[in-house]
Amino acid sequence: MKRILILLTIVFIVTAAQLSLAGVKIVQEAVSTINGKEQEQSSGEITAYYTEDKLRMEDAQGKITIIRLDTGTMWALDPESMTYTEQTVEQMTEQMKGMPENMMNIEMEVEKTDETETINDYKCKKVIVKMKIMGMTVTMDVWATTDIKPDPILIKFSDKANEVFESIPMLKSTFGAFKEVFEDNTFPIKTVTKSNMFGMKTENVSTVTSVTTEDFDDDLFEVSDDYKKKAMRGFGGGMK
Repeated sequence: MKRILILLTIVFIVTAAQLSLAGVKIVQEAVSTINGKEQEQSSGEITAYYTEDKLRMEDAQGKITIIRLDTGTMWALDPESMTYTEQTVEQMTEQMKGMPENMMNIEMEVEKTDETETINDYKCKKVIVKMKIMGMTVTMDVWATTDIKPDPILIKFSDKANEVFESIPMLKSTFGAFKEVFEDNTFPIKTVTKSNMFGMKTENVSTVTSVTTEDFDDDLFEVSDDYKKKAMRGFGGGMK
């Protein structure tokens, strides 16, 4: 279960005087199921705020993930308890060293098909991404459109993520899969992620409902002083 939740968490994050950052806001509607049963904790509206080297994601339950590529830091915030956890790329890399080699080696295949479907009035073409990751096979059906052009900010974020997460295969592969979609000058509208492990079938369907270009304030990508830091059990683990 922990491996699946890690993966789903990964395919599933100022004052006026401070510098505003040009960015892209993407809103998606997600439905997550395990063995056909909807998982409320990972279903609902997800909002992502991107700059060239920062990402903030907010899920339907209010949980927040902030990824800072500029500092190699990831924060997971829980507004309900006003606590957060922190992990650096260096810490994650060190923790990955103790994992079995078959979980470290990531294999990825990308198949670009001629299959089309109209989603939210956008004509999309299907791209199939297959990954062997953490001992299981994950399939992503990505429906991408040429009606929306990938913003240069998203491409730069993807390039930077591949650099920063070079030593963390599961994150590098996830960002790398979408980089291939962007490079075709197409934008992913709908993504269906499926896995089957120990008889546990998971499916996550994410559909983009809006894409806007906005200016974000610096503090959107910071942890407020109101939050209390909590320790973690390990890579992908929960709070102690």
